[in-house]
Amino acid sequence: MQTNRTTSIELPAPIAACFAHQTTGPDAVARRFADDVLVADECHEHRGRAAITAWNAAATAKYGMSLEMSP
Repeated sequence: MQTNRTTSIELPAPIAACFAHQTTGPDAVARRFADDVLVADECHEHRGRAAITAWNAAATAKYGMSLEMSP
């Protein structure tokens, strides 16, 4: 599914940074979190930056997710 939004929203800085790093790779996303991060997604827990990197890479591959950041 592809959507095009004509309106934009202003995200809180930490969320915006996470989305911006999503375009550069899973390691960049994981670095946005604390060392002992816990993320729960789809009834699974992912602990630590290595787990976040793996989870992000798998989710991107599984769902074909892509982001476009507008100026």
